[in-house]
Amino acid sequence: MPSNSSPRQTVLQKLWNSTGQDDVWNLMARESAARAADISPELLREADDCRQVNPNLAERLEAIGEEVARVNTSVDRFAAITGMADLLELNKSYEFSWLGKFNRILGGYWADALRSGDQQRIQGLRNGMKVLQSVYIAIHEAQKPEGKGRETWTRTLQSNPLLCDPHLHEFLDRRAHFAAKHNHPSAEGFAQLADYLRLCCKTVQAITKLEEHRAGTDGGDGFVEFRLPLKPEQAELWFAISKNFIATASDLAKKVNEGTVPIQNAITTIIQFPEGKKFARQDKEDKKSRATFFSSAFLEHLLLVASPGTRLDALNLYRDLVATGHWSSQESRATFVLRYAKAVLVHWRYFPDPSIRLHEAIDLIDETLPFVDVTKSPRLTRDLWFVHARILENIGIWEPEVYEAAAVSYQRGLDVPNIAFELEARGMALTDYANTLSRLHPADEEAHDKKITATFREALTILKTEKRILGGTLALNSYAIYLNERRFGERVENQERALALAQEAIDLIEGDRENFDESNDYLRRTIAGPYLTKSNVILQREVGDDYSAHKAGIDALHSAWDKLGKSQDDQLRGIIKLNLGHAYIALYAMTGDTSGARDAMYAYHEAEGLLHAYPLEYSQAILGTAMLVSEVPECCSPEGIQESLVSGEKALALLEKTNVPTALARAWACLAELRLLRKNVGDDEAAIEYLSLARDKFFAAGSIENAITAAQRIAAVQMQIFYKTTSLDAVRAAKDVLLTATKWVDKLWEQIDSVGWHYLISDRYSDVYADIAWCQSVLGDPLEEMVFMAARAKGREFLAHSRELQFGAEASEKLGEYADQLRVDSRLAESKRWQASRKAKPDIALDEVMRDSREEMRRAELRRRLLFPRPAEAESVSALAAVEAFLLTHPKSIILDITLSRWGTVALLFGGKDASGIEDHQVITLPLKVSDMMRPVWDWLSNYRKYLGSKGPDREDARAAWADATDRLLELVGPDVMQPCLASLSDSALDFSLIVAAGRLAGLPLHAARLADGRFVAESVGTVEYIPNLSVLSPKQEKWEHPKTALCVVSDPGADLASAAPECDAVAKTLMQSGTKVSVLAIVGRDSGGSAFKRRGVVVAPETEILGELPTPARVADLMSDKEHFFYSGHGTRAGGQSALVLVGEDGNEKLFSEDEILSMPALRHRPLIVLSACETARGEQGSSELFDVASCFLRIGARYVIGSLWVVVGDCATAFTASFYEALKKKAFPNEAFGLAVRELRSHRATRTTASKVPLDHPIYWAPFLALRGE
Repeated sequence: MPSNSSPRQTVLQKLWNSTGQDDVWNLMARESAARAADISPELLREADDCRQVNPNLAERLEAIGEEVARVNTSVDRFAAITGMADLLELNKSYEFSWLGKFNRILGGYWADALRSGDQQRIQGLRNGMKVLQSVYIAIHEAQKPEGKGRETWTRTLQSNPLLCDPHLHEFLDRRAHFAAKHNHPSAEGFAQLADYLRLCCKTVQAITKLEEHRAGTDGGDGFVEFRLPLKPEQAELWFAISKNFIATASDLAKKVNEGTVPIQNAITTIIQFPEGKKFARQDKEDKKSRATFFSSAFLEHLLLVASPGTRLDALNLYRDLVATGHWSSQESRATFVLRYAKAVLVHWRYFPDPSIRLHEAIDLIDETLPFVDVTKSPRLTRDLWFVHARILENIGIWEPEVYEAAAVSYQRGLDVPNIAFELEARGMALTDYANTLSRLHPADEEAHDKKITATFREALTILKTEKRILGGTLALNSYAIYLNERRFGERVENQERALALAQEAIDLIEGDRENFDESNDYLRRTIAGPYLTKSNVILQREVGDDYSAHKAGIDALHSAWDKLGKSQDDQLRGIIKLNLGHAYIALYAMTGDTSGARDAMYAYHEAEGLLHAYPLEYSQAILGTAMLVSEVPECCSPEGIQESLVSGEKALALLEKTNVPTALARAWACLAELRLLRKNVGDDEAAIEYLSLARDKFFAAGSIENAITAAQRIAAVQMQIFYKTTSLDAVRAAKDVLLTATKWVDKLWEQIDSVGWHYLISDRYSDVYADIAWCQSVLGDPLEEMVFMAARAKGREFLAHSRELQFGAEASEKLGEYADQLRVDSRLAESKRWQASRKAKPDIALDEVMRDSREEMRRAELRRRLLFPRPAEAESVSALAAVEAFLLTHPKSIILDITLSRWGTVALLFGGKDASGIEDHQVITLPLKVSDMMRPVWDWLSNYRKYLGSKGPDREDARAAWADATDRLLELVGPDVMQPCLASLSDSALDFSLIVAAGRLAGLPLHAARLADGRFVAESVGTVEYIPNLSVLSPKQEKWEHPKTALCVVSDPGADLASAAPECDAVAKTLMQSGTKVSVLAIVGRDSGGSAFKRRGVVVAPETEILGELPTPARVADLMSDKEHFFYSGHGTRAGGQSALVLVGEDGNEKLFSEDEILSMPALRHRPLIVLSACETARGEQGSSELFDVASCFLRIGARYVIGSLWVVVGDCATAFTASFYEALKKKAFPNEAFGLAVRELRSHRATRTTASKVPLDHPIYWAPFLALRGE
């Protein structure tokens, strides 16, 4: 169909839809309209027009407009080129001009100029192309010298001056850097070609000069100076003058080290070295300069083998030569200064006054640099700047403010052009430059982060190209350190990449160990570094369980210590001990094993001794020792606390000088805890002041999680003051500090677009909102504010997920299906990383999985967000308004919200009377705290797990112990929670539905709590339903009709569920009696379909559709999508941190249908009723604030109502419950009514039976596992 759009409108639309620079460049190469001069201003105007309505679109249009303008400007610059220097400047300013796409863009502008007859433009572009062509010809000529003799090659260079033009050499260097940055294999070739041309040009220049001299055209002294550029390794081994010299110097060095020859005598001997005259003649050095040269060369030999005392003497003599030595030129002296400064850089740790000696070296370089001509000695200039930067980096240990100057020095060294064989040196410098940049905190931190990561990547590409083991190891390790602490990007992805890089560094250097001298101090440090980094990543990694991670982290730290051996690097040794202290004390906190506390104490004490000269690390070691009094009860005494406070103040004073924000914040937090331990008058107030400083510093440093933790701690101290003084001002202060923390939680939430991470953030910080709700109840704040906080304390992931699903459902059918498919694609990509992380070993990186998953998620999310912006969050819908609207249309409801906080429980009760609104509500404050529930819940879980693992005669005792633990738990929540909340229930309550938002009590059988009248809650109301959050309540009065279609699944691959097939058959027949079309998937052992039922002796009704397929996760998900009802009979389980249904794979073997797979299903648009006759399908992580299990995952994708179980269903309870439930449904009861009836009937039926068991048959462990979850 022809379009009515003009070419201009069409190209504007294409630019609007472009997804990046590549799209813009390709469009400008293809479309003449895209190259029009007014396109960019038009895009920028459109960006301004929509900025208020859609800021994201405005930002994208602005970026596209600026890119179009940038291309136009680059082409204008190209048309103004007159020579090689102009071309080089263009490439410097517009990096994309290196790409082949730029040539295609130029072709488009050339065609435009020809069509318009713009002669000036044509001539300008022609001139630029001629210059570019001359470069290509020169490169082609230089790459084919084969078969050319010296004379021919000399004539070639002389006939084409461009080959020896420094601008061409720099052009090739920059082309190599660009290729290296983008990991292109041509990098090495361009770099080598630049070096080769420089060498050839110098050679031809020297030959020409020599020939002129021979012809008598030069009146010189008979010598032609010709210095070939050295490779880095040659320059580093400058003191290896000859075999004879090495032998003599090594022998003398050995004797000096043994004390048999004084060092001064050795120098006197070396000055008389017989080959000296030859070297003096070549270097034009007189006797004094020769003495200086050979003295320094011998000192370099001595430093390689010297003991600490001898090494210090050698360094002092080296320094004295600066004042007493003699050089024939300023360049020679500059070279000597460089060599001395490098010696200081390597050995400064041996000085008793390292900072002073490092400053001396900086002063020397500062004095020297003005006398070095960068055009004649580019390498010397560059190396002086690099050493200058590295020395400043080390001074930064004591004076952090010098890091800025160090970065400038690195940049000045990197900017020096025309250096042969410079790739490795550049790669090493880029690594150190990136390290220095990471210590700076500019205003635009995101742009700074991009610069750092780009610098690291360029360094790695160069060093891998050069195949440098040590340099590559250092670069990999440095980048790993940065990524582990990186504030931008997804944290888990950064950590996995960091772990992969650290392991790559270990593999690289360990793979070449046979070629290294392990007595070399520098080498030992290089080997130990990646092990230290690996341990840091493992200990901070958010993958796997904490205990295994800490054990693996400690192993890596011991490896680092072993690799370091007897190194003199006290700083690195001390850091290893410091980290061991941290790891041991964390292990002690997990296990209570006092050996961990003891090991931590020893490690901290050793770290203090080693780190005395390093204020940052030393202060942290002091704090580690000081905090033992708060972490280890055995260390806590009044004297110990006072001593720790003194130590803490000392550490704080040191840290205030280093100005490292997070370290300073931790010190304040530690001092606050010590003050709270001491409990003197004024200590509470002092602790709040310290914690406030820590909170603000953490936030300013971007450590949001720590800032939130500090805010929570401040609130806790304020509440301590309240309990001492009853001052409501303290409660208000606690509330205010927590309200500020909620903004930071929002910030964390907005940084991610992932179900799994949203759940973790939601659960981790729900206590912030619960504590606010408690403060509000004490202060008597408005109900709406209290309800909002109570709802948010139940988490926000479920609600966000539901809102997004609803947002897509409200679109047209086709668009809604497409939107849901994009959700599924994103979720499938996300599930890859979660599945991998659950199976991960603590020391094995998931870098590749994370990277691939992130890219797939990014593509899917980009398409989703272009169609549907992220829906508004739940706070736009008042939770109280949801309650009020729900009660108007569901008057036979009682709504109970329970919020458990650190200081007590807030219960909100609504309804309970016909036509009652929110005016008839109760706010009930209860003393039950989070800490009160920890031991009973742990006791219950422990006994439940023992029961699951018991067999034979032990099983009965294990069941009795589990039942007793259940009684203890219910005795706590009954009188302390449910009785006070439901005290006003009347007999008419049996007509009401009790809807409970239980928060951290979700997963506990609150419906089995006994009230004061002796009845269980489930017997006192018509039914008990659980909801994730008050905000999910919908006022829509839905009608319950029998489902038109249903899917029933029997999954018994182990053939150990004799009742599963008969139960499924009974359900199918009951449903079909009401007109439902039932499809069945079944497996029993290896029998599937109809054979599965025959195996159990079940005669299936002929109208039942028995599908001859296996119940695989994919097939079940596919069939569920268009069904109004789903029944499952089989096993439920928890594995890898997830609950799951046990289905089968295509091979008939067990395969889990887990939370991941459920969330990756298409939306359940028919909003089915789901009944899961299986174990543990509604048991999430115990104590979690937000529901996350098989049952609630079905709610997340659209189920209306889900019935699951909290624990293993014992005996024939599942069959009896299911029969009662479906019989009630057949009689047209609503699902919630049917559920209540089924639970009561099960309990009543079992109460009439007797047993010889220790556990009565009507005990809650039999009838109370069933749970009804209500969706939105």
